[in-house]
Amino acid sequence: AVNFTLYYETLCPYCRGFIKGELWKAFSSILSIMNLTVVPYGNANETYSASTQSWIFQCQHGPHECWGNLLHSCLIYYWPSIEQHLPFIHCMESNDQDDIKLAAIKCAKQFKAPYNQLMSCMNSTLGNQLQHANAVQTESLTPKKQHVPWVTLNGVHTDQIENDALSDLVGLICRTYTVR
Repeated sequence: AVNFTLYYETLCPYCRGFIKGELWKAFSSILSIMNLTVVPYGNANETYSASTQSWIFQCQHGPHECWGNLLHSCLIYYWPSIEQHLPFIHCMESNDQDDIKLAAIKCAKQFKAPYNQLMSCMNSTLGNQLQHANAVQTESLTPKKQHVPWVTLNGVHTDQIENDALSDLVGLICRTYTVR
């Protein structure tokens, strides 16, 4: 299978467009030949607070985006399979009418997600560590991430891969896939 990873942040318009469009098309049609991973963090920054012994995050689109990134990190932890978590993420990213917290409630209802469990994860050391792990993974990319959405194909990022993924992800995955 082809490994494809998306690095994103929850309120980035281009990320939302990609998740609603090309990513959803590929998920819906060729998931069987993909190992698809999504990493919510994006262009955020983190600093360690010794006094609280936790990480503090600043997000490009403000505190609501940090809230969304953290929610998605907890969701992926409790629902590790892409078949479980991506429909919920797609639901939230497709909702640009409601603020992110209302979108989360609506999508949790629709997909019967453990909303209370997600909220307690978000307010815990666990959630903080999950978000930190995504920060570390995002910051250790080579070449370094320049923007989001940022994608890797079998662990590799090039401008060509990015352009192909953003315009025709299904085509890119199919061309990359070789029958073993």
